[in-house]
Amino acid sequence: MEAGKDIILLIVGIALVVFLGYGVYTLVQIKTTARTLACTIGELNQRLPTILKNLEEITANTVQVTDAVKRQVDDLSLTVAKIDDAVTFYLDKERIFRREVSVPVADAFRPYLGVIKGIRAFLDSWRSSAPAAKSG
Repeated sequence: MEAGKDIILLIVGIALVVFLGYGVYTLVQIKTTARTLACTIGELNQRLPTILKNLEEITANTVQVTDAVKRQVDDLSLTVAKIDDAVTFYLDKERIFRREVSVPVADAFRPYLGVIKGIRAFLDSWRSSAPAAKSG
């Protein structure tokens, strides 16, 4: 019976030594990882203010560019609206002129009617899509 107890104690002792060895190895790895993590966090803390400053500059520049583009689009929209009004005005005059005078000079405007209709179609399409772009 004593031999059985000795074997069990030996097995338990060996298991305890193996467990302690694994525990020590694990603790050493955790300590190394913690040191590496501390170094990484220190570097990040040193670099983070610069990164945030650059990010703020990028954001400010993006806002400026967006505002400039919006102003340009608004100016272009106003110009296109004025051109549309002028073209409409001259088309109306041409129609009146053609109805009342009915001379061959009115036929000279015929090639430009296709261009004007294309411009009107573009403006109608652009106006109908403009509210969708502003809401996004």
